[in-house]
Amino acid sequence: MAYRFLDDITSADMAFEASGKTVEELLASSGMALFNVQVNLKEKQHKAFGRNFKFSLEAENIESLLFKFLSELIFIKDSEMLLLGEFKLDVKKERGLFKLDVDANGDEISSFGDSLIEDVKAVSMHRFSVKKKDDLFAATVVLDV
Repeated sequence: MAYRFLDDITSADMAFEASGKTVEELLASSGMALFNVQVNLKEKQHKAFGRNFKFSLEAENIESLLFKFLSELIFIKDSEMLLLGEFKLDVKKERGLFKLDVDANGDEISSFGDSLIEDVKAVSMHRFSVKKKDDLFAATVVLDV
């Protein structure tokens, strides 16, 4: 499970590549990348997360599932004022759909204070992709900031 930021894809937005051995690891890596675009925890250590949030999603394929997952995290940030940064994920394929159950932890935006660095507005379809090579899922994601 890993991610890295990409400087050469876009100059106005943020981009990253995420990977994982499983779909759950890919989604968790992508969620952590989204979190770290918005919060710089290296500057200021944050205590354990104090809020839990659960939700479920479904999609026809893994690419759509990742897009919906990241979009939902942005929606929760905007509607609940909650940034989620720890994820327990379960993906199952049922009746031709990928079903995702999310149990996430985070905190209110206000608790991060001056550690906030970006306000992500949306996930872009520009260069958005999910590929599986050998035993690794990899995604490229551009975020509108």
